[in-house]
Amino acid sequence: GLFFMARFIKQMIEKNKVKTIQKDLKSFESKL
Repeated sequence: GLFFMARFIKQMIEKNKVKTIQKDLKSFESKL
């Protein structure tokens, strides 16, 4: 149970990182 939860949380963090990176790229592109 604990291992599964840790892995799930890790995946959520990775997805959030990707989303924020994509947002940063879009805002950066709009500045160009």
